[in-house]
Amino acid sequence: MIKKLAMVIPLVSMLSLGAIAPITSFAEGTNGFSDQQTTSANHSNWMAQLPNEISLSELSIPGTHDSLSFYGDTVFHQKVAQTQSMPLNTQLKAGIRYVDIRLKPINNKLDVYHGSQYQHTNFDTVMDTTINFLKSNPGEVILMRVKDESEGTEQNKELFKNIFANYWNKSEYNTYFSKSHTTNPELGDVRGKIVILQDFESSDSYGIPYQSLDIQDEYTAVNNNKFFAIERQLLKANKDTSKIYLNHFSTNGITDFGTFLHDELTPKGQAETLNTQFWMYMQLPKGYFQKDGNAMPQEQIMHTGVIAMDFPSSGGVSTMQDSQNILMKQGIIDLVISKNKSKMLIRDLEI
Repeated sequence: MIKKLAMVIPLVSMLSLGAIAPITSFAEGTNGFSDQQTTSANHSNWMAQLPNEISLSELSIPGTHDSLSFYGDTVFHQKVAQTQSMPLNTQLKAGIRYVDIRLKPINNKLDVYHGSQYQHTNFDTVMDTTINFLKSNPGEVILMRVKDESEGTEQNKELFKNIFANYWNKSEYNTYFSKSHTTNPELGDVRGKIVILQDFESSDSYGIPYQSLDIQDEYTAVNNNKFFAIERQLLKANKDTSKIYLNHFSTNGITDFGTFLHDELTPKGQAETLNTQFWMYMQLPKGYFQKDGNAMPQEQIMHTGVIAMDFPSSGGVSTMQDSQNILMKQGIIDLVISKNKSKMLIRDLEI
């Protein structure tokens, strides 16, 4: 562990590995974290510039965790439950291509929940918003985790399965679901589609099994422990493009009312810390750490896999063309997208 700390601290020493205040010297929304509902960024077509033959596992994909979690029915639940500020259509326009949708069966529909907290929308709205985006941007693909958020009784599982099947079979929705039978399809086979990452029980297959991904989701870890969990997964993904890696930047340190007053432990507080740390970490072309008294090159992050974030920022710049001012302009969504630049068909285009 001593060597591990020595590797990381030179990269983020100005940030402190404990709870930190967000950087305020840069433009709003360009330090990895943003709680704004809007953004000027428009990365609606970044996947369209990538070759058809590339596999999903080869892409660096920005995403959101609990993508529609905005509400809590008390002040306490609001702090615990809220993970996002941008509505779904804004997330997609900003470049988000992985969304995390948690659903409960209510009155023969699937409503969006975060745990016990109803999010005042349903799967119909999710589908309509996503399909409208894909109609306008047919070169894109949306990875959609669908999780059964209901209590795990057999009756609830059966109800969820049956209602989801109804959505799947709706004529206005069915053509937009990917029917690929591989766990790692090529981009050209799923353009204009929703790839379901199935996180619910069913004898029927609706896409890619969620558990087939290589997942880091240490959601109760905070500060240093979460930092190192994220870093380990980043380094794994950086070395291996043969399978889909999912790395949750999200965490929630509030476990009971006793920690309620610690805002830095909420999803929002942790996002301010972790998004900012890794916004800096992934920007660096290389760093150095001490090993046996010798300075060694720190691995440059060229491939991230799928990143699931709370309150991600988008500054609207995703290329490295303006390298001197890149820290002033590039949000964390843009930064993840920029890792695909070497794979672009026309590399001088902005994505």
